[in-house]
Amino acid sequence: PTTSFKEVLVEYLAAWFNANAEAKYWEGTVSLLLRAILETQSNDLILRSMRLDQVSRFLEQIQREGTFKVVVTTGAHNTRIWRFYAFKYEQPA
Repeated sequence: PTTSFKEVLVEYLAAWFNANAEAKYWEGTVSLLLRAILETQSNDLILRSMRLDQVSRFLEQIQREGTFKVVVTTGAHNTRIWRFYAFKYEQPA
């Protein structure tokens, strides 16, 4: 399941960074990320049964893999904010 979710996530981020070429990163909560991914109707068919806690676990696994640069910070009301760097900014500074 993590691999399938990762594929959808990479496709979403690639499209988002393509549309927002100057952005260094996308950031938001798990719920914001899931809503954004589900805006594409075909993703709704793939991910409709996923719950937020599952997506959180998948993101944690992806972060541990180190496949691409992901940073988690704490936002308002002690929420976790996930920051995904544009693929061109993935290399450590």
